[in-house]
Amino acid sequence: MAIGNDGRIHHNARFDKGSCQGRRRTGRGSQKAAIAAMPNGDGQILLART
Repeated sequence: MAIGNDGRIHHNARFDKGSCQGRRRTGRGSQKAAIAAMPNGDGQILLART
């Protein structure tokens, strides 16, 4: 996840075989982003507009 210069959220998923889908825009705006790794290996993402 990243916030682009346009203020919109972009993401890039990596597949289990190592290939990537390429950066895609979600269409939503955000000003802050945070990501945390969970003990079971999952990731939690928080995006905020303020």
